[in-house]
Amino acid sequence: KPYGKILVEGMTIFIIILLIAGCQGKDHRCRRPVTTNCNASESFIDGWKYTGWYYHTEFRACRPLYTPNGWHTCPENYELPRARQMCEDLCAEPCTRTNGAP
Repeated sequence: KPYGKILVEGMTIFIIILLIAGCQGKDHRCRRPVTTNCNASESFIDGWKYTGWYYHTEFRACRPLYTPNGWHTCPENYELPRARQMCEDLCAEPCTRTNGAP
């Protein structure tokens, strides 16, 4: 095989391994909620109630999910953590100080 093709195949395998390793250890609830056709919002809307917490993958933080009446209409969101502490226990990234201390 040409060197370039071997290099591309090797890099592809390496990236797949990194993606798999990065996902291990996270609970299946550590994800963004389904909001399309679910009558749910990641942003506050006046009069809506927070219904649970989800893990915001870009911010790497737990955020509230809002619905108009306080309950989920989509089964995909039923298992989201109900409390912020539960979300943080399941999903939070460990903090390490510059001196290596937790």
